[in-house]
Amino acid sequence: MQSNIIELDVDGVVLDIHNYIGSYVGHLVPNFIGDEQISSWGMSELTAIHPELRGTIFKLFKDPRFMGSIPLFRDTIPSLRALYDLCSIKGLSICFNTNVDSQCVGVRNNTLDSIIKVTCMEANKVIQCNKDKVMLNSLVCVEDNAENLRKSSAPIKFLIRRGHNRTTTLKDIGKYEKGFIVPSMYHVVLKLTKIL
Repeated sequence: MQSNIIELDVDGVVLDIHNYIGSYVGHLVPNFIGDEQISSWGMSELTAIHPELRGTIFKLFKDPRFMGSIPLFRDTIPSLRALYDLCSIKGLSICFNTNVDSQCVGVRNNTLDSIIKVTCMEANKVIQCNKDKVMLNSLVCVEDNAENLRKSSAPIKFLIRRGHNRTTTLKDIGKYEKGFIVPSMYHVVLKLTKIL
């Protein structure tokens, strides 16, 4: 049976986590400007030069204050409003699927509740605390992590282009009927408006 869910990742798709990290690690990595300097998942190129960076970042990912203060991408609110309008017309639902440390479940829930309230949308939330993210049975999957897209059975897949996935191609995201690499949620909505 075909799912009617549009599955949205949160970090790197809705929340600008990679650029926000810069304000916390600038003392470790001189001239760190964020996403542009992150060329691989896990930032292996930076942690090889600055080994203390890995520990600092892992601490941030467990810190509710940090995780609860990550800013939205500039286009998030209008894009989510437009996506919700499209879903209402097409009979689809939105589900945020996110994986955080157990100490950050509450702040992630609050962040998503705030986004849902501000956008006046209805959406479900799946907040996981797993080593590996479990993907949903969805019609559309929007992610910045190619590995998660490979695990997804969604027939329509979107990879949001970020520094860590700049060399990822459509061949790297697994099976799909329609696959796209786009720069932002705004572009996801534009494509979905044309193909749904």
